Amino acid sequence: MLTEKFVRTTELALKLHATQLRKGSQIPYTSHLLGVASLVLENGGDEEQAIAGLLHDAIEDFGPEAMLTDCLHPDDALYARKAQLEFPVVAPIVAQLTGG
Repeated sequence: MLTEKFVRTTELALKLHATQLRKGSQIPYTSHLLGVASLVLENGGDEEQAIAGLLHDAIEDFGPEAMLTDCLHPDDALYARKAQLEFPVVAPIVAQLTGG
């Protein structure tokens, strides 16, 4: 069962990547992030791993402080800060996915 953490992280990832398109197409980039999270869950991954799938490109595309920038609504920035504290398992997964 997915929790509010997954819902909020999905919203955050969608906001961060809202204006991006898949390379060479008109397909929203967010489709890739949702697809990765879906594959993780469909193959037995847990919520934390699916969250890492949603966030794996945020660090590459926006830098490690991406989710804390003031371009986000203050509630989103607060949530991102809280997420960093609450999801200690996510950071290493994201680092592995991004090669960092």
